[in-house]
Amino acid sequence: MIRATGKDPNSFCLACFTGNYPLPVDPELDKFIMEKRGTRAKALADEAEQPTLFAGLK
Repeated sequence: MIRATGKDPNSFCLACFTGNYPLPVDPELDKFIMEKRGTRAKALADEAEQPTLFAGLK
């Protein structure tokens, strides 16, 4: 896959292919933390009042 790009392999993070991560990974962390964060942000946005464009015009 990297060869198909024609780029230097060292210009990519290959951790998902090699298992060698450039930073230590804490296995105790929840692997779905980013997904949960996105769900929470969407819920907060849905609760916020959204003004209607041109609401005062008739």
